Amino acid sequence: MPSIKDYKDIHKGKECLLLNCGPSLNDYTPEELRKAAEGRIVFAVKQSFLKAPDIVDHHFWNCCNLPLPDEKGVHYNYDKIGHKPMVWASSNFFLGMRWSLQQHIYFFFKVTEGFTRWIDTVAVNQNFDDYEFEKMPFHRACGPGIMYETVIFAAALMGFSKIIAVGWDLSQDIMPTGYNAGKEYPHFYDNEVYNPGFIMANEVKLTCEASQPLYNWLLSKGIRLELASDKSNLYKGIPRVKL
Repeated sequence: MPSIKDYKDIHKGKECLLLNCGPSLNDYTPEELRKAAEGRIVFAVKQSFLKAPDIVDHHFWNCCNLPLPDEKGVHYNYDKIGHKPMVWASSNFFLGMRWSLQQHIYFFFKVTEGFTRWIDTVAVNQNFDDYEFEKMPFHRACGPGIMYETVIFAAALMGFSKIIAVGWDLSQDIMPTGYNAGKEYPHFYDNEVYNPGFIMANEVKLTCEASQPLYNWLLSKGIRLELASDKSNLYKGIPRVKL
């Protein structure tokens, strides 16, 4: 099995195409994504993997908004897809509580619950240096959200020069909150999911506000973040581009 240390600067100087689950992912066809992926390393977050599985190098998901279990109720989730990328899985539950232990993963990260302690979240603290994988590898602070828990820090670990994100939108201003709120939040897909995400009050507001210091932190690491979306509510100073 690989070690986190094996991924330090493994893609140094390369560009990352990051697929996320917001509505803007539907602005691009799978063929356009495949074209954009040429010469780049591809990250896929959760079900964005299903848009073009064959191009994904690193797949990130947690216990929320998973594909429905199979007809026997078994949670293999993504294992029926032939292509198996490097998988980075995380949960605020312990391993084995939300998906089958037979699920194909390489790394598992335990996330601290942050439902009642905003002060403990990455979005509030914004001291991103403290959350680098070299310093906090397998026990991750609550983001809230997978981007602030594992995805961006994995990209920083690998040493990319640029991240081009598609579908990182956070585009709904008035948010449903609580359990099952993830079912109401707009995604690129329109189908039932297993364990719809718990959305915390003010979650989108805080994570959008944290995107400016996060953008500046990435620049300090030599990483330029761009958004291939005209729907994103992230910091307006992040360059908007077309694939």
